[in-house]
Amino acid sequence: MRTKKAEITALIQEKKGVKPGEAEMISNYQWAVSQVMGNMTEAELEEAEKEAMRWNSERPPLEVQANTAAHKGKQYAHEFASMMWKQCRMRVVILEAWLNESKQVTVGSHDFNSELAGGQSFDCLQDIKKDWENYAQESFGHDPDAATADMDNKVPCISLPKCKPRLDVVNMVTKSDGKPWVADVKQVSLDLLKNIVRGYFTYHYRIACNIPNATVPWGEVARNQNK
Repeated sequence: MRTKKAEITALIQEKKGVKPGEAEMISNYQWAVSQVMGNMTEAELEEAEKEAMRWNSERPPLEVQANTAAHKGKQYAHEFASMMWKQCRMRVVILEAWLNESKQVTVGSHDFNSELAGGQSFDCLQDIKKDWENYAQESFGHDPDAATADMDNKVPCISLPKCKPRLDVVNMVTKSDGKPWVADVKQVSLDLLKNIVRGYFTYHYRIACNIPNATVPWGEVARNQNK
């Protein structure tokens, strides 16, 4: 059915008025598959069955894997990170590497921690970027030195952020005289607002426990937020 994908998508657009990427595309997909299969010849159906068996026993062709990695990788990574937090209360940062359609090693990363229960992003992935690139090249059977030279010292990279200094959230809510304060938050971004709240909590937590560098046990706060 891989060769019929464009036809299936076009049918949904024409009959249902749904564009690729919209949520309704998924709910209408099986209907469209049935419509397309109903118009296929016996020979085409037999070939589609053989192709499905090959995919189940082996793996999809490279171009299909590359397309899935590029368009679905982030979704799968988000689902995994969300499940690990929900079921294991585990913070996850994902490093990834795959071959694109040109058989080039491509690397990337995903960090959803700031979206999960007010966690903090891991800001220094850039520090390990080169090691990860070399590992990826070797894992896919490429000579890291030769491959790097061929690509002018650049490996295709998606979403590996630049390293930035870790923000001191307590300083954000502390005046020069050491007293706490909060500026006008009406126009601040959600990420900045989260940091302000963290800083305010941390400031008072350190005073309460009389430990200057204490860290708030955010896990306990999340578990007992209704108390």
